[in-house]
Amino acid sequence: LLSRRQRQMCIRDSNINKPFQTKFYIYMAGDADGLTFTLQGQGPTALGQNGESLGVYGTIRNSTYSGYIRNALSVEFDPYPNADYSDSQVVNQLGRSGHVAYVHPDEYGSTGFFGGGKKYMKHYSPFKANMNDAKWHSVVITWTPNTSTGQGTMNTTFDGQNVGDHTVKLSQFGNGNVYWGFSGSTGAESMIGAVAYTEVIQQPNLTKLVRNVTAGETEFKDSTTAKVGDTFCLLYTSPSPRDRT
Repeated sequence: LLSRRQRQMCIRDSNINKPFQTKFYIYMAGDADGLTFTLQGQGPTALGQNGESLGVYGTIRNSTYSGYIRNALSVEFDPYPNADYSDSQVVNQLGRSGHVAYVHPDEYGSTGFFGGGKKYMKHYSPFKANMNDAKWHSVVITWTPNTSTGQGTMNTTFDGQNVGDHTVKLSQFGNGNVYWGFSGSTGAESMIGAVAYTEVIQQPNLTKLVRNVTAGETEFKDSTTAKVGDTFCLLYTSPSPRDRT
């Protein structure tokens, strides 16, 4: 639950030079302001502004834009179109509706001449969607890097419908290790926002072996025989040293 003028972000690290697919469900109930899935290279404590900034963007309504998460790419799940500032561009395209879109927290535009007007965030591949209906909505995000070209492409589906692809430079995130996670925020309104995971990014590929201690087995193997009351020892292994258990 996010009450008024709050922001939160949960993160974990990953390797941006390796492909991944992640699957989850999002849930929102209330008026504003929304959630994001974000990849970023700034660091584990990175956090943007509240309200329409969704915990990742900067001070949109100030004369100077600052306080945003750097080296980042967000997938925005926004049920509340702020037509006067952050969402004015996407409202012109889709009307006043909830939307999913790709956003770079460091990219904004202005409605005035020479950058003197109201700021808005640049939205890529905006997709009209209803999401603050107190229902769970499925999301699948696929990341495909190409180290030979120095670029990576993200694809998103929302409730089985294709939002589209978005390609960025790998150098945008800094070095090979990035942080990924979810952000959410509120302004004058409050909302309930939740995420339920079904497939985590680059989860370790674990192998399980077993030996029957009671039977005197000393070697681990794929399976064993047992009687009621026997004691077992389990061994989990991973091809990645950092994921070994």
